[in-house]
Amino acid sequence: MREDLNYISNWVETFTAQEGTWPVLMCSVNEMKALISKACIGRGLPSGHAYEMASLASGLMADQVMMGFFIGALYDPYKKPVIHSENKTLIIDQARFVISGPMAVDALISGAERVILNNMPWKMLITPLLINAENTYKCFLSFEIVDNYSLVLSHSVKRVLPILGDPKPVPLPVIEALEELAKNTYVPSSDISRRLGAGAGLIDTD
Repeated sequence: MREDLNYISNWVETFTAQEGTWPVLMCSVNEMKALISKACIGRGLPSGHAYEMASLASGLMADQVMMGFFIGALYDPYKKPVIHSENKTLIIDQARFVISGPMAVDALISGAERVILNNMPWKMLITPLLINAENTYKCFLSFEIVDNYSLVLSHSVKRVLPILGDPKPVPLPVIEALEELAKNTYVPSSDISRRLGAGAGLIDTD
């Protein structure tokens, strides 16, 4: 797995510069959920975090540029979050979306009044994350960006997050980037793997 921040920034910059000219693929939400889940596991995320990221598929697919930002977040070099709490506020330093996003939602649902994510790139991805949490847990959430450094998540008494549109075709560069990570989950072909059920088996030829 590449841990090169310049590579990630260059990929996203090239991706956004080509907006409107990407080749695209028609994919179902379920297909994207499966691919995102495999890519996350291939990236080394715990299965729970992979599941949470996969559940964002519908929201991410509503905005093709957002899908590119998600690739940036997924390939983002990993930093171990530094976590502490003050009263009913959870503070996460060195926050990275794919790790700290699900942690933030869990904290809010479990009784925290606020979660502060410090130094987290790809802040725009917080919208589909919180919308998905609202739909899952039947609550209202909100966020604000403070000094372009801290992202403050909290509860809300009413819906304030925007309504995302319908899923759109997925840009091919996004599919390719996810598949590159998903390859890390594939089992090499062998007689043993086929005996255990991989592929078409030992006698099937179709």
